[in-house]
Amino acid sequence: MSDEQDMASGGARPTGKRGRADAVTTVPRPKVRKKAAAEGAASRRGRNPFSLILQFLREVVAEMKKVIWPTKQEWFTYTVVVLVFIVALIGLTTGLDIGFGKAVSVVFG
Repeated sequence: MSDEQDMASGGARPTGKRGRADAVTTVPRPKVRKKAAAEGAASRRGRNPFSLILQFLREVVAEMKKVIWPTKQEWFTYTVVVLVFIVALIGLTTGLDIGFGKAVSVVFG
């Protein structure tokens, strides 16, 4: 659609630039009232702490049911990968420690 057709149909495309007189203005958004933090705390203040703990535990159980647990094969693979990575880092740290120790003994005799 060309600009002439677009303008003739009553619609104008926004330019993306602000402050131009011929730019399309947008409709202002309605203001949304944000909930104050004090209101949320006030509604929880009067509740029984044991019911809050019970609600928390129910939510934890509900979330745990959503978790996709690894199979035994995946668990074994992940464990081996982590152990190999740890051994590699220990070897790297030990090698650097021995190398820096020898370098210091050579420099400072």
